[in-house]
Amino acid sequence: MFPSAVSFVNYKPGLSQLVKLECRLYAHDYFNISITLEFIKALSMICTNLREIYFSFKSSNPSDELITSCSNIIKAQKKLRGLHINQALGNTGKLIVALDQKPFLKYLKFIKVDFSTISSFDIKALSRCKNLELLEFIHCKGITLDHCTSLSNNSLDNLKELKLLSECFESSIVNSLVEMWGSTLERLYLDQIKTYELSNTLINRCSNLKYLHVYIKDEYEFLLPFLSQSSLQHFTMTSYHTDNFSYNLGQNLPITLKCLELKKCSLTSESFDKLLKNCNHLVKLEKLAIGNDQPKLEHYISLREFIKSRESLKEIKFHYKTFFIDVSMEEKIKGIIKEITNRGVACSYFGYEDKSDDY
Repeated sequence: MFPSAVSFVNYKPGLSQLVKLECRLYAHDYFNISITLEFIKALSMICTNLREIYFSFKSSNPSDELITSCSNIIKAQKKLRGLHINQALGNTGKLIVALDQKPFLKYLKFIKVDFSTISSFDIKALSRCKNLELLEFIHCKGITLDHCTSLSNNSLDNLKELKLLSECFESSIVNSLVEMWGSTLERLYLDQIKTYELSNTLINRCSNLKYLHVYIKDEYEFLLPFLSQSSLQHFTMTSYHTDNFSYNLGQNLPITLKCLELKKCSLTSESFDKLLKNCNHLVKLEKLAIGNDQPKLEHYISLREFIKSRESLKEIKFHYKTFFIDVSMEEKIKGIIKEITNRGVACSYFGYEDKSDDY
């Protein structure tokens, strides 16, 4: 429970210099909403130098008064650089409107926000954040083509990074947003490339893209045309079904690539060997990360042969789980790893004693 706002009066000089605010607003029966509102209202008058704000609404329908008070905090900021809005499932349009004419705003992150409660008129304020460099939509829903039309009225000429990671977004919505903002993007995260329309949009609008992270299930054919025509330097793909795709993937990777990461993949030793052989044209490759679930000796042999002709390679990250590997092969694998490191290639791998798992 928040303390009474009156108790903060003596701390006003310090609070006025606060640069980061994080509010997790719950809605339990025992929670005194009047004290919460009093506290939030006090913050909007005292804290006017915030650089970053994080709001999380643990309620399916936060009160209009609470949303208004939070939006007033946003409006009061002179040099706000970042805003996170998390789990806003109710009437949150006022939070978007509060962003209007925020020239210093650099990044904006929406997590589990329901845009169906936000009008196409109110969402225009987002597109007026002219200096926005990073924009994220994570597990959001409710964005419509009408929203996209409103957003297209103003361009975000400084936008460098866009994350569209929400299975609730229709392909037409994803395509519209990428087409709208793609020309300036350098980093893009997508959890779907399901149509040739989106593939063509990537080709025609994302010529400056250097980093692409995609989550793919089975729609590999839509990804390949863009890959082959891109100038990507870093490509990351998360997929559980990479085996049948490995041959075509290697052939279509751009020669400009410096980092290749395949996460959650399951490649047989034969498919892994084919993949590497079809990456021989990647003369600038510096980092290779393969999150193979069940590596065998043959995987490491293919990796060693690939490295022999790859002077640019500086780092390898490979899934090395001893409990998946025959004990009799353990020493041979360790010997191959030593050969690789002796060539000046840094190896990071996941051993049985290391419980961390990036994949």
